[in-house]
Amino acid sequence: QWNQVHNLTAVRRFEDMIDRHLLDSLVALPYLESAKRVCDVGTGAGFPGLPLAIALPEVEFVLLDASLKKIQFVQQAILTLGLKHVTAVHTRVEQFDAGPGFDWVLSRAMTSLGDFVRLAGHLATQEGTLLAWKGNLEANEREDMPSTHRIRQIKTVNVPGEAKNRVLVLMDAINHGA
Repeated sequence: QWNQVHNLTAVRRFEDMIDRHLLDSLVALPYLESAKRVCDVGTGAGFPGLPLAIALPEVEFVLLDASLKKIQFVQQAILTLGLKHVTAVHTRVEQFDAGPGFDWVLSRAMTSLGDFVRLAGHLATQEGTLLAWKGNLEANEREDMPSTHRIRQIKTVNVPGEAKNRVLVLMDAINHGA
C-alpha cells in the first residue's frame, strides 16, 4: 500500500519483492551472525536492514536514508513489527555521527565501492567491515578504492528465484584490527 502511494521501490509485484528485496537482503545473513551493531546506509524501503533485523533480534540496527518519505515508511514498519532494536534515521550518510561506530556497515546497490568507502567508511569501527551488494563488479571499481581500505573478499551468491547472481564485497580498513 505504501509503495503505491509513495513509490518506495520500482518493484511492483509482491512476488518479485520476495526475491528481489527480501531474499536478496538475507544472503548476507551468514556474515552478520556475530554482529553487535549494524548500519544500513541508503536503506530506502528498509532493505537490507529490516529483513536482517528480523532475523537477528539481538543485534542493534541503524537504518539511514536521505529520503524522508522512505524513512517515515521504515519507522512505521519498525513500530508495526515491534523491532525495538532498530532505529531509522533521516540523514545523509556523510553527516551522520556514528558514535562508537558499527562493526558492520551495509550498502545494497547504493553507489560505487569507492564512493561507499568515502561516504560511509567513517561509520565503521577500526575492526569493522563494510559490506556492499553489487549486481556485478566493474574492474574500475577496484581501481577507485581509497587507499584507506582494501577488499577482503568478493563472494558471488545465488539469490533464490533470481536469474542473476549477486556479488557481495567485504572491505576493511587497511589498519583493520591494529
